[in-house]
Parts: sequence; C-alpha cells; structure tokens
Amino acid sequence: MARLIQLAQDVDTIRKTKLLFFNRREEDIFWRRDLDELAANNERFQVEYVLSDPCERWSGRTGRVDESMLQDFLNRPDGSKSYVCVCGPSAFTELTMGLLKQQGFSEAELHAFCG
Repeated sequence: MARLIQLAQDVDTIRKTKLLFFNRREEDIFWRRDLDELAANNERFQVEYVLSDPCERWSGRTGRVDESMLQDFLNRPDGSKSYVCVCGPSAFTELTMGLLKQQGFSEAELHAFCG
C-alpha cells in the first residue's frame, strides 16, 4: 500500500488518495509519522487510523471495519471512478471486500492483496 500511495501522488489524473488504516493499538501504526506528513503536505492524500483496542487518550476512530465506517470514509461523487485496494489478514480482507461490493463497488474497482 505504501508504494501505491507514493505512486498515486505522481499521477495528476488521480484526484484523491485515501487510506483507512486499521490497527489494534496506536503503537502498531507503521509509518505514522510519514503518512501524517504526507497528508499535511498534500491535499490529495487523506489518512485515518482506526484502532480496535485504543488507549483512553485516543481521539480517533475506533472499532472494526463495518458498512457505516466504509460509507463514511469512501464517499464518492456519482459517476466518478474509484479503485479500492484492501490489504490485511484473510478474514479482514474477505469481510471488507464483501462490504464494498454491497456498497456498489464493482469487481473492476476492487483489488485485494493476498499475503
């Protein structure tokens, strides 16, 4: 995903790149400083972190992937083209791909990285 985000910044036809980054705890977030810096310096990139086991001081999103969270984050204007990539453990990937299909994303708009 990091390489895709980097490449997307160099393509002028890509209007927006968003990363919804799920982790268990705040200390589990890889490349957070780099991602925050990119988001601060590039209006075409947005990152949000979601923690399933947050500490008390965490003020960001919490929980696990669900339909409303994806709808909230992946809003797209009618007629716009999107490409959504999903990467994570098998159960997460299968659930997320299913939720995205329920929201009307086509097979051509989806890609799952299998590890």
